[in-house]
Amino acid sequence: MESAATMSFVLVLSEFLPVGLLPAIGDSLHVNTGTAGLLVVVPGLAAAVAAPLLTMA
Repeated sequence: MESAATMSFVLVLSEFLPVGLLPAIGDSLHVNTGTAGLLVVVPGLAAAVAAPLLTMA
């Protein structure tokens, strides 16, 4: 049970933490905020795949 809670915490953190930092990330990478926003797509897809698997486990 602890591993499922830990994985849920990590996935949620990896999705929501970058959202608040997107303007700073975009500035440091010299891209606009919309392009930097693509950084949240990969963790979101990982969460979409992992959530059913964790639920079944």
